Amino acid sequence: MVMTIKSRKVLALERDQLLKAAKSAEESWNIQEAISNYHLAANISKDVGEFEKARQLLEKIAELKRQSQLVKTKSLMNKKIQVNETKVIDLNKIAEEALEIAIIAEEEHRWTDAIEAYRIVVQKNSEMGDLEKAKAFEEKIFFLKQALESEK
Repeated sequence: MVMTIKSRKVLALERDQLLKAAKSAEESWNIQEAISNYHLAANISKDVGEFEKARQLLEKIAELKRQSQLVKTKSLMNKKIQVNETKVIDLNKIAEEALEIAIIAEEEHRWTDAIEAYRIVVQKNSEMGDLEKAKAFEEKIFFLKQALESEK
């Protein structure tokens, strides 16, 4: 296809408008719109024979896609961290409440209730990854079981 000088100028103007729109979309973090506009501009560059410009625009698209994926990954990780932090807070609250119950039951020599409450403390600490604390309460359960056996 033979292109006239006028059509090259018109295409160049269209490409310039697309590049401005792409830059604006990129600055406002509308990455998909920016990629779309850069892609159209790259196609126009190919059509007018400016292959180096088209290559540069395709590289820009690839970089935006990488950045977009990185942002999505970071966002997903932050959400997972928030969920985990909330879960740890909830587990810690349950463990603290169970510990209060265990201590009261132990003071009142209700060994079976104390053992059950300490088991919850062990479980919740294990779920939070605090194995040292869980082990300490497992030892407490062992001694309470001995106290329970000695009363029989």
